[in-house]
This record gives sequence, C-alpha cells and structure tokens, in this order.
Amino acid sequence: MKILVTGGSSDIAKAIIKHRIHKGDDVYFTSSSQNSFEKTKNEYFEQNINSKGFIFSFSEPESSKLDLMNICNQGLDVLILNAWTRNPPTRKFHEEKFDKIRSYFELNLMANIWLIQQVLPIMISQKFGRIIFISSFSTQNGTGYYSKYVMGKSAIEGLIKNLANEYGELNILSNTLRLGIFKTSRTKKYWSKDSYVEKMSKIIPQNSLGEIDQAAKAIDVFLEKDQYINGASLDVTG
Repeated sequence: MKILVTGGSSDIAKAIIKHRIHKGDDVYFTSSSQNSFEKTKNEYFEQNINSKGFIFSFSEPESSKLDLMNICNQGLDVLILNAWTRNPPTRKFHEEKFDKIRSYFELNLMANIWLIQQVLPIMISQKFGRIIFISSFSTQNGTGYYSKYVMGKSAIEGLIKNLANEYGELNILSNTLRLGIFKTSRTKKYWSKDSYVEKMSKIIPQNSLGEIDQAAKAIDVFLEKDQYINGASLDVTG
C-alpha cells in the first residue's frame, strides 16, 4: 500500500510509519517545518527506515500541493490524519480569546479539510481508499482546559463519519482511531511521575498506560483490502 501520514515528527506517527514499512508498505510523511522535516528524515535514515516526505504547513496548505501531487500521481491508498498543532492547557472556555479560537480552528480544521479534498479525487479514480483520523478519547469524556482541542477533534470526527456515508460505495472507507493515554514525549511530564501512573492505572481496566507500538498496530484493522468497517470510531484506551 501507498500511505501518507501527516505529523510525521510525532511519536505516534513515527511508530505507525515504522510498523507499516516493516509490513512492506510505501510510506510518506509530512512535517510542519524544514527543521522538523530534516530531523525526522535523519532519524529514519539512522534506523535504516526508507520513508520519504514533504513539508506541510497548516498556515499555508496550498503551498504543498505540488509535493502532494507528485506523491499521488501514481495513486495513494491510505491517508492517516495525525497532524495537529500543539495545544498546552490554557484556561477555562469563557476566558479563551475568541480570535485565538478562530485562528486555532482555521489552522487545524481547514488544513486537514484541504488535504482530504486533494486526496479524494485520486481515491475516487482508483475506487479504493482508506482515510483514518487520529483522534482522542477526550472527545467522549471532555477534559479540563482543552476546549479548543476537544471541539476541533470532534469536528473532524463528524466529517469522517460523513465521508464514510458519501464515499463508502466507492470502497473509500473512513474511520477514526481514538487514543487514550500513551507514553509519548508530549505526555512524559505526566507518566514519568510514579504517582500519576499509579492513579491512572486504577482508572484504566488494563492497569497500564499505552505503549506507542500498540497505537501503531491498532491501525491495521482499518487497512485490510477486504474490509467492512466504515464510519467507525475505535477507542484504544486499555
């Protein structure tokens, strides 16, 4: 399969890319800046992982159109939407600046929407495609001080369900993968504390935080060529 994974510098994306390359797929990734692109490319090179990519700026998605089309010209089987701007906890919703909320949505929602619109015609022409959105279990439970993040992820989840209805008959299947708490570099400040791990282990039925390799393997069920899963949301939360 030919796969494009956005947000290639994140731990989850790296795990997915490595896992799918080991399965024999042709995998490409995007990074938001030249620095992150070079860093990610060098990391893959050092690990003897043959993955290629390009810079995809959320603020200027159309600037990536030529690079995207160069990849898609020979067909694209899978789009994995993993890129999202960093969103540290800020303040309660009524204290959020409206202009910042609007800017946040323009970046995250519109860039992902633009990318989907570019890829869909390729998938329609080949009557095959898989679109997977990497979301968060917080869209179900909510979480304090992350209103923009939860709203944005929920909006794309809604779009994914609608894509499943509009394009399923063309064997273009769209699904969401909702991740719980995984041991990534972004969450290290939490899981590096024994007290936090002990607290969360009591909440999680599997009694442990997720490993990033487990998130990568959860993707596999959506990528089968003879698949009957469409418009689903798979919670990977332990």
